[in-house]
Amino acid sequence: MDQEQQKSSKKTVIALIVIIVVLVLIIILATGKNKAQAPTTTGSNNQTVQPLAKSQKAPSVSLTTIDVPAPVTPYTSTTDGFTVNFAKAPKVSSTRFNSFSSGMIPVTDYKEQFAKDSETAYYQVSVYHYPTTYQFPDGIQSTALQAVAMIASARYPGSKIDNQSSTTLLGNPAIAALVTVPMNVDPKNPTTKVPTGDYVLITTKGHNIYIITVYGMVQSNYDAFLNSFKFTN
Repeated sequence: MDQEQQKSSKKTVIALIVIIVVLVLIIILATGKNKAQAPTTTGSNNQTVQPLAKSQKAPSVSLTTIDVPAPVTPYTSTTDGFTVNFAKAPKVSSTRFNSFSSGMIPVTDYKEQFAKDSETAYYQVSVYHYPTTYQFPDGIQSTALQAVAMIASARYPGSKIDNQSSTTLLGNPAIAALVTVPMNVDPKNPTTKVPTGDYVLITTKGHNIYIITVYGMVQSNYDAFLNSFKFTN
């Protein structure tokens, strides 16, 4: 009788283990399905943006001591045909980019930077002025993103694209991405670089490439900056 009770108890334990394993698998599968189905959001200017996963938010451990104001002051570039909100008027500078297809391309940067000690954060719009006769090939936004990542990696080894998605900005094809840049040293571990988030959106309009960047801040700053952007012509 004791042997039969022991056999019955073993069968009950095994059955319970099987049920628990099945329930765990169901929970894992359900969680993965929810993560994969991130909804699309629409900004205030009817720009469709695929949100970055919450787990992929820009890590800003080394930038928490910088007080970065929200972008609430409208700024208009009549030259490059856009308006966007900065915290205050940005610094405007001109450089040139060596394009294999079109030679030296003029670039205008609109940048508002915040710094404290060795920490940095900034809002920026960069406009690459291609010749009026130049036709952008399909996928130019993705190609430009790869170039951004390569430049970041060359300056700060270990930089990488952590998240990206195709989207549109005001009816124009675009690509949104999060690039992590291991730039600052972890104060708790001086031998370790802390990855800092660089939110990037790349789009084209006419013969220009527009790169909208928010570096060293949380995603809500990026959302506010991007949602304030619109073309004026």
